[in-house]
Amino acid sequence: MNLKKKLLLSLICVIALVGLTTLWVNYTQRQFLASLEFEKKLPEVGRPGGYVSSAQCKSCHPKQYDTWHDTYHRTMTQHASKNTVLGDFNNTILSDSEFAYELINNQEGYFVDVYAFPTGVAPDLKKYKNLAKLENRYRVGLLTGSHNMQVCWLTSENGNLQRLFPFAWLISDQRWVERKDIFLRDPKLPMKPQAWNNSCYRCHSTAAQPLPNLQTGTAHTKVAETGIGCEACHGPGQKHIEFFKNPINRYLGYNGDKNKSRSNPHPDNLITNPEKLDSKKSSHTCAQCHSVKWFVDGPELWRTGFTFKPGDNLNELTPVVRPTQLENQPWLHPLVKKSPDILHRQFWPDGQIRVSGREFNGMVESKCYQKSNLSCLDCHQMHGSDPVDQLAKGMESNQACAKCHSDIYSNVSQHTKHSTDSPGSHCYNCHMPHTAYGLLKAIRNHEIDSPSIKEQLDSGRPNACSLCHLDKPLSWISGNLKRWYGHDNPDIPEDQRVIPEGLRMALAGDPNQRALIAWHLSWPSAVDTSYQQWFIPLLFELFQDDYSAIRYIAAKGLKHLIPESQTLDYVAPLKLRNESLSHLKNVFIQKLPNERKDFHWLDNQSSDQIKPSILNRLKGLRPKKSMQLIE
Repeated sequence: MNLKKKLLLSLICVIALVGLTTLWVNYTQRQFLASLEFEKKLPEVGRPGGYVSSAQCKSCHPKQYDTWHDTYHRTMTQHASKNTVLGDFNNTILSDSEFAYELINNQEGYFVDVYAFPTGVAPDLKKYKNLAKLENRYRVGLLTGSHNMQVCWLTSENGNLQRLFPFAWLISDQRWVERKDIFLRDPKLPMKPQAWNNSCYRCHSTAAQPLPNLQTGTAHTKVAETGIGCEACHGPGQKHIEFFKNPINRYLGYNGDKNKSRSNPHPDNLITNPEKLDSKKSSHTCAQCHSVKWFVDGPELWRTGFTFKPGDNLNELTPVVRPTQLENQPWLHPLVKKSPDILHRQFWPDGQIRVSGREFNGMVESKCYQKSNLSCLDCHQMHGSDPVDQLAKGMESNQACAKCHSDIYSNVSQHTKHSTDSPGSHCYNCHMPHTAYGLLKAIRNHEIDSPSIKEQLDSGRPNACSLCHLDKPLSWISGNLKRWYGHDNPDIPEDQRVIPEGLRMALAGDPNQRALIAWHLSWPSAVDTSYQQWFIPLLFELFQDDYSAIRYIAAKGLKHLIPESQTLDYVAPLKLRNESLSHLKNVFIQKLPNERKDFHWLDNQSSDQIKPSILNRLKGLRPKKSMQLIE
């Protein structure tokens, strides 16, 4: 190759390189600008008040940081990214009664295309794409949840307002479902639009300031951290960090902690350690999120957000709602008068909490809390525990109660009248039964009480004994409680004297009761204790419930009791649900033993259903009142 050709080739290479470099610079610049534009549409991280974020804690507290980092508290709210989005966005198509949605994942991020259809045309994007009109494209901004389910929040043109995408990703099921089908709610009730900045910020972020502009309809929300960070439990960290920037303070502080003979110069008011607070204030740190609280939703709250900081008395700022103390909470009276059903959505009629995530409302009613130094930290630990329940080491056993009740712990079977290794000798099965509902399952109630037939008759809340002994009538439970513990025998209605309480409540109960019994029908402790041939036919019946959450729980129960079966689709069209249920009934009948034992409550003609005379009569007793539980 002569010199001229070499020079020409070199020139071409240089031009190509310059061109590619220019293209790359332009591309990265566009990506950077797009990223900046996206950031503007998310709640601003960083706010006044001395908050510095969890990242600033890591260098001095690496072990605590790592254990916090493993928790679901940290991932309660996150920015949408390839590392945080759990749902399927690979050109997935979803539809509800009005719109179709195409979920897109590309280099720029995660997007939802919303399509509208002419009147009378079903929102089926695959079938009627030629008739579909692209209404808008939204980018996913925030995510809430990473354990049981994850919901997506869509950015908007209204500042950093985040609007809720009407579907949720069920993590264990690996599927999308409409938001209306993840709550225990009357299917006839309309779904209301929801914005993260209006309500969810309260417990799903750290120290948020909503900062709405009502005139423009925009939000300019600020947060200390999008998830539940270190400062949610320890308070603002700026002064603490500034104090320890001084190497002398740092040296004395470290050695003072190691050697108790030396004084630690760190002032206690610069940071809060919940373990060093008294039991009530320590528990208030958790209760700032894990309780139903009273607050005035108005300009002051919009400007500051909740002002509670760890170490404060929560009841002086946002008092915990206690229906049992209604006469002492006059600020609640106008609200109850205006909306008489408001307490019913979260509390049983006797005032016990009935929904998940509000554990402090249960504990505050417990004598163990009121008359002793019990705190949340007696059983739970943020650092070093299993992220699922965050139980401290050993607290999944009776050890949690043994600290105060050593006399019972030393001979537990004498107290429980059950064998030591029986579920009936586990303290929490009797004194903290699964009578709260949330996240499509039953949850342990944190009001520590004892089984009471009178309380069940008065409130409708299932007693702990009946949740294990589903096959026994209430009269049998009552007789044992009288014989063992001297309880009075209240007047018990005829049905509850003869019909197994699990069967009766699943058929005649309200939606909350039906959901709880549906869950207990496959609860291992109840199955081992009281399984009957009618458990599965009863779940067949509950899978046909109008409330989709009850159908979900029933489908899960059937999968547990008939492992070789396909999981029923609880949100499939009615025809498909009936067809799959019919197939599962055939599987069940083929597995039945030839000897008709324990078949008393089953139809003589078809062993896959409850006796029609019992079934129809009890279902006719169901309360007509609509129900919507607020988790």
